Amino acid sequence: MLRYAKSADLPALADIAAQAMLNDELFVYLCPYRHEHHADFRAAFLRRLKMRLHTPDCVMIVAVEPECSGDEETEHVRGNKLTISGLERTLLSIENHYYNLVSPDRSIDNKRLERYNQLVETGFDFEGISELWFLSTVAVDPVHQRRGLGRLLVQWGLDRAREEQTPVGLEASLQGISLYEKMGFRTVATVEVVPGLTVPAMLWEPERPADGDAQS
Repeated sequence: MLRYAKSADLPALADIAAQAMLNDELFVYLCPYRHEHHADFRAAFLRRLKMRLHTPDCVMIVAVEPECSGDEETEHVRGNKLTISGLERTLLSIENHYYNLVSPDRSIDNKRLERYNQLVETGFDFEGISELWFLSTVAVDPVHQRRGLGRLLVQWGLDRAREEQTPVGLEASLQGISLYEKMGFRTVATVEVVPGLTVPAMLWEPERPADGDAQS
């Protein structure tokens, strides 16, 4: 089932994000010391999750698998029973919110991060769209991947965006491009971070209602 994230979910969500993104090509480049300093790598996700949970224009949705115990139903949200997945959506003018550098992060290469931030700031304009829903993170526990949870979470966001007639933008990983294309996203810009690492910006736009629907 899907529900809004709670403060109590944040440690579990940070665990999932750190596991799901460990071999993501962008994090491999930006965080070359993520294995040696995995606690810092995880802590960076936790800081961003805390910030977004308490930001009015952010929405975090999680997918949880109920556990039946007698007549009671609880959620798997801790330890080995964890089956939670995270989605964040941010309504904002396009700008980079990748890392909060106030806290030290020994997993990251700051020169690489600075280069990436500069490239994204100048290269991703989403065709001049000033405001949209931005799909900032989709993270699924590796143990529970390939079960449709990522699609389920993204679809929740697209359904809300369709109701508001608002576009959705994202930065895609190589692993996610195929899913996003199947769900109607198209590439509108690309940034070559270094040779061999290209990050695409993708955009989804809701269908315009027919004239009759608009008048009803």
